[in-house]
Amino acid sequence: MDAEGLVVRHIVNTRYEDLPPEAAQTTKEHLLDTIGVAAGGFSAPGCKLLLDQMREWGGKEESSVLVYGGKLPAPSAALVNGTMGHARDFDDNHDTIAYKSNGPRDPGDGEPRDRSRR
Repeated sequence: MDAEGLVVRHIVNTRYEDLPPEAAQTTKEHLLDTIGVAAGGFSAPGCKLLLDQMREWGGKEESSVLVYGGKLPAPSAALVNGTMGHARDFDDNHDTIAYKSNGPRDPGDGEPRDRSRR
């Protein structure tokens, strides 16, 4: 099995209960940070225009749009959510985060998901 397959197998087989409590807590804080920067950026110029365009193009309603609500196809929701997260440049300023992800990278930012959230 190649390296990619090993990583995918590890991810697929990892359960929430397998995560160290610190990792789960830190992830929750990062998700809260992501929602916060999107909430701060939703009113920036261009965000509503982009959302309106994505809604006009339509498609399968798979993933949630932060702040505004509703669902869009996964790539469209990821684009809108990521744009809101970057819009005011708040996303790279969380000093307790060791890495700077440059915007939302949570599966909820555009990936369809059917399993329960914690």
